[in-house]
Amino acid sequence: MVAPMVVLETAKIHSRETKYERGDYSGVMSRIPEFELRDFKASGCRTANPYLRSVHRLPDENYAEEIPVGVVSRTYGLVSHREVLRECYSGIKAAGISTENMKIDLGLSKLGEWMNLRFYMPDEYDIVPGDRHPLKLRLEAFNSVDGSSRFKLMLSWLRLICSNGMTIRETIAEFTDVHDSNIDLSPIPEVILSGMKKVPLDVRRLKRLEGQRLKPQQLEHWVDGHLSNKWGVKLAARIYRICTEGRDAKFADPFAKGKATEKPMELLEVVPGSPAPAENLYAVAQAMSWASGTVKDLLRREKLLLSIEDQLKALSKLN
Repeated sequence: MVAPMVVLETAKIHSRETKYERGDYSGVMSRIPEFELRDFKASGCRTANPYLRSVHRLPDENYAEEIPVGVVSRTYGLVSHREVLRECYSGIKAAGISTENMKIDLGLSKLGEWMNLRFYMPDEYDIVPGDRHPLKLRLEAFNSVDGSSRFKLMLSWLRLICSNGMTIRETIAEFTDVHDSNIDLSPIPEVILSGMKKVPLDVRRLKRLEGQRLKPQQLEHWVDGHLSNKWGVKLAARIYRICTEGRDAKFADPFAKGKATEKPMELLEVVPGSPAPAENLYAVAQAMSWASGTVKDLLRREKLLLSIEDQLKALSKLN
């Protein structure tokens, strides 16, 4: 019997609704649709386009008929979502990591053409920073069957108290590949093993962030300058309030003039695990992760999360 899935959130990818659910391996596998390549041709015609093919979702309990989800080149290599799940799960086992009771998040777009998997590592791989709020290591896989994005595999951390995701770009094991006829998923176990060996580097990096103290003027200068320029005034103003008040916020007057730190804000919920005021770069990183995690557009969310490292470098250079 397949265990029930738990719905986590809804978001958007390429302006299409995307739903995240959590379950075990069997539950996730049962939720993933299957796809096949077809000749790209008009209905009732025998002549197919010599340069293009179409990708079709096969019938299942949700859709009684095939549904075309994309048009790709003749050299396109289709990698099924189910194959990605199998290879990642096998790769985790091959790296000597227990998969007993492993929870997996499945993010799928409305028609299933885009997928994000998150495999949560056993508790023994958790780390506990100085604030005593544990971080859980997870393996993430991204795949599309319509040629809209590359296959990607990487490690990230989840802050359990507030479900913040954070990627430490300098030390993560990352694997990307284009969808062509030569795409090869066989390096997945090696990439996972390599990434696990770098976990101690992540721990040292996080400790350095905790040790880098933060001055109020340094924070203000960064928020009104580098952060506002790269992330926009709205997110910058929210992050500033999280760092100073420990609470999320929204514009009290969207048309008010002024810099991000000067905007009149309406304080909202307390951000779990957020100190007020933030005293080090680690606390700022978590404020940025929280704000990023509320962005509904998944591509923008990923871009923001991957840029946190650059933002912290800019902040650390200010006096």
